[in-house]
Amino acid sequence: MNEKPYELIETETAEDFMEALNPLKLPEHCRSNMIYRGQSDADWRLTPSLFRNDRFGICAGWSSNNIVRYEASMLFDFIENMGKVNLTDHRILRFEETIKEIIKEVKFYKKVRNNVHQNTNDSLNLAHDPSPFFSYRNWPNMGVLELMALAQHSGLPTRLLDWTYSPYVAAHFAAFSAIAPGIGVDQKIAVWSVNKTYTNDVRKNYLENGNLVTDVYRLEPPFCGSNPNAVFQSGCFLFIKEPTSEKPFEKIHLDQYLPDATALDNKNNTIKRSETTFRKVTVPATELGNILDICDLFGVSHSKLFRSYEGCAAEAKVALPSLKMLLN
Repeated sequence: MNEKPYELIETETAEDFMEALNPLKLPEHCRSNMIYRGQSDADWRLTPSLFRNDRFGICAGWSSNNIVRYEASMLFDFIENMGKVNLTDHRILRFEETIKEIIKEVKFYKKVRNNVHQNTNDSLNLAHDPSPFFSYRNWPNMGVLELMALAQHSGLPTRLLDWTYSPYVAAHFAAFSAIAPGIGVDQKIAVWSVNKTYTNDVRKNYLENGNLVTDVYRLEPPFCGSNPNAVFQSGCFLFIKEPTSEKPFEKIHLDQYLPDATALDNKNNTIKRSETTFRKVTVPATELGNILDICDLFGVSHSKLFRSYEGCAAEAKVALPSLKMLLN
């Protein structure tokens, strides 16, 4: 029995997998409200790259304020490196004031951090609580989110997690991203879906709620800090915004905040699940080739999602193992 807060649909074939994702099976009133995310391992949780346990993610037990300091320092270095090679375009100009704010605040924090070894009371106090000089309550503001979107699609870890309005784009990413590392024994891929009305539109209610409680927010297009691929992928972002605190921030997975897809049926005192709230559809990873073929029939392929030489080359690579077997 599934005791998770989401509806779990386990399929065995590519055809059943794609049929389970068919938006026409949903009630008409919520079809346009569903957003999807594909993952190459069904055991993975909905964890933004910033919070993953790897060499670039944050350390376990970090406070919300330390996470902000890490993000700001990383974005400062990103901006500084762009300046070194004179790399700029209209997207950078869009959040010029945010860049100036980040540079000002992070430079101050770095100065304090570097002077801590002098053991002066002022330096030590400011290193532990630079909040008078750093706007934690407003982090990340809209300008920072634009910059994060650009950083995310440029390869930096951020608190943003990519989603799409197309179940077929999500299915493609789930299957395609499982190719490179190879398929493990009994491995399954998954597509998550959630009704976006259970998340907060950052442009509508961020200022009212974003500083009060930890919650999931949604960054919708247009976000000029992203790249054109986001348009081709019908993309949006979800992210966690937490109150300012020096206490350990431990609930780092988005699925810890998304709505429980169970509802109590008072009449029968039983749990019934809602497919229009929060769910996960899985299929054995051995079906990935068939899934990619079906996605291609729906007009979704890597070259169309990444309209570049790199996207075309990545799609061409998929056929190489079969070609080797044919010629061997």
